[in-house]
Amino acid sequence: MILLEINNRIIEETLTLKFESASNGNKPEAVEVTFADFDGVLYHISNPNGDKTKVLVSISLKFYKELQEHGADENMKRVIMKNHKTQG
Repeated sequence: MILLEINNRIIEETLTLKFESASNGNKPEAVEVTFADFDGVLYHISNPNGDKTKVLVSISLKFYKELQEHGADENMKRVIMKNHKTQG
């Protein structure tokens, strides 16, 4: 039996390192990491437009079109708006 974690360790460790470094007042460093998960999901962690103070996490799903047929876009908009309202 294969035991799978509910979170991605590479994403968690990369972001934790970046956030801890920033909270300690360290100078931001560039990040450029691309990797695939066990199910073919492709992740890319980078600094958008070379801005080291920002971190972008991109996720590419081969099966996203199928998820869209089941309301994925609407669900993502709902989650984003809910999070935006609680932070603003």
